Amino acid sequence: MRKTALAAAAVLLFFTWASGQDAVPPDSAGREAAGGRYSYARLSFVDGRIFLQRAADLASEEATINTPISEGDRLGTDEGRAEISFGDIKYARLDHYTKIDIQTLPRDHSSLLRLRHWAGNLYLDLGSLDREKDVELLTPGATLYFLEKGLYRVDVGNDGRTEILVFEGLVETAAEEGSVLVKTGQGLSLADGRFEGRPKNFMTGATDAFDRWNGDRASFVRGTAESLGRLPVEISEYESELDASGEWIDIEPFGFVWIPTGLSPGWRPYTWGRWTWLPFSGWCWVPYEPWGWCTFHYGRWQWDPFYGWYWIPLPGWGAAWVNWWWNDYYCGWAPMSYWGYPGIIYNNDYYGRGWDGDYPPESRALVVVRKSQLRDPNAGQAALPPGEIRSVGRFRLSETPPDFKPDPNAPLRLEPLDKRGAVLIRKDGGQGLSGNVPPESPRLIRPADRPWNAGSEKELKTPEDSRPVRIAERPGTAPDSSRPAEPQERRIRKTYPSFDRFDRGDSGKRESLTDLLRDKFYRVFQGEERKADSPSSKSGSVSGRRSSPRSSEGSASRSSGRSSSPSRSSSPPKSSSGNSSSGSSGNVKKK
Repeated sequence: MRKTALAAAAVLLFFTWASGQDAVPPDSAGREAAGGRYSYARLSFVDGRIFLQRAADLASEEATINTPISEGDRLGTDEGRAEISFGDIKYARLDHYTKIDIQTLPRDHSSLLRLRHWAGNLYLDLGSLDREKDVELLTPGATLYFLEKGLYRVDVGNDGRTEILVFEGLVETAAEEGSVLVKTGQGLSLADGRFEGRPKNFMTGATDAFDRWNGDRASFVRGTAESLGRLPVEISEYESELDASGEWIDIEPFGFVWIPTGLSPGWRPYTWGRWTWLPFSGWCWVPYEPWGWCTFHYGRWQWDPFYGWYWIPLPGWGAAWVNWWWNDYYCGWAPMSYWGYPGIIYNNDYYGRGWDGDYPPESRALVVVRKSQLRDPNAGQAALPPGEIRSVGRFRLSETPPDFKPDPNAPLRLEPLDKRGAVLIRKDGGQGLSGNVPPESPRLIRPADRPWNAGSEKELKTPEDSRPVRIAERPGTAPDSSRPAEPQERRIRKTYPSFDRFDRGDSGKRESLTDLLRDKFYRVFQGEERKADSPSSKSGSVSGRRSSPRSSEGSASRSSGRSSSPSRSSSPPKSSSGNSSSGSSGNVKKK
């Protein structure tokens, strides 16, 4: 009798342990560590052309929705608007011709969010604020410390004049003369670091298109902030966003899982998007699905013969939850299962707990591209057809990501486009990958609060020099397009982005070697070099010096006669003297 009871207890203990194995995925702390030590924001909404300049990069890329944004990056708009999500219901919304830097992002040990606002119009929508001064905004004339959650608008003119409007909340504004509190319904103006009077009441209604656009976005994100508890607390703010694009079902042993709707029958994870390289995290997936940030950087994807692809919510951010394979010519990946193995769809069955032998090339979960096309703007279009995958070789997938990264010395070909200085940059050959290089260490990243023209920075060389500029590809088309993606082209304007006055401060009268080289660079492609060498220009002085390519993005607005948005203060603002700048000053740019 006693032996029977012991045997029954052992059986019960075994099944309890087995069920626990089903409910708890393998420890993935190592995978999370690749990106978890660093914090990333995301581009949550894009309307028009948005430009992103990475902290360690001189070139710019045209950003797409769900592009990850890290510390030191610079974000600028042309004739477009953008919304950045910092998590925890915190958003920054950029108007046309606006430029900001992301200096500090919240992490596990610190909740500080610090931005630098160079020019243009900016809304800060702070749906939460754990502590006073957890959010800071630096402008040319003042530093703003936000003391309460709320809605704030900050406009910085081309001449550096700053106007602060508090629709809801409380902000401390610190300038040369001290600090002033601005509360709900009040506005404050500054010029040259000095207050233009005391805070005054203003009309809080929408007065321009940017106000109305911000109101629409605020209503949308507020409407999607509710959670029914299906997601871990870390990602609960995305629940309603997923509600609008899919449905929830309960599958044992995972609990609630999410199934996307409205997709083509052949859709599969990690195909409609592109791979980008992040200095701290390595290869990162940028999904084009509007709901893709949560479902591709958290949780796991699995497949079911009845439901198709479904997403299992799990905490922990990752650059991409896939298993990798590569050789000298090809690179492949498959969505990682709940148990950490590469998922396999074989004979209409799903295998997620491992597979004896090589990974089957017939698996519908496998994506293989040529190594030179890893950074193609649409990975799904670059993927090899199923019939060609078998000829590639044998597959053994692992959690280890590829040991190569974009080659900083990849050759580029530049062609002048028009008299305004627009330059077309083409990539010669492949995607420019270099092998056996781990993610860069933090010391290689340019500190966000240092002037760009500091002597230790990389300098843009003249066309005679061999070291080229790096640039990312443009996004591709929808996944159901029948044509393969063509080699992408990039338009770079000479003056985008700049703000030389702000970058160099009072030292702007002294030209650095970087400025002179950049000036020569653009003269060559505008055909002005011959004119510069004529006898009339050899007097030893330089007139009409161009600003550096990282100077203000505001040239487009100034050259077109664009004026600052009308002030809502009860007293008329002082007129701006910076609108008469010539069109050669720069465009907005860099986070």
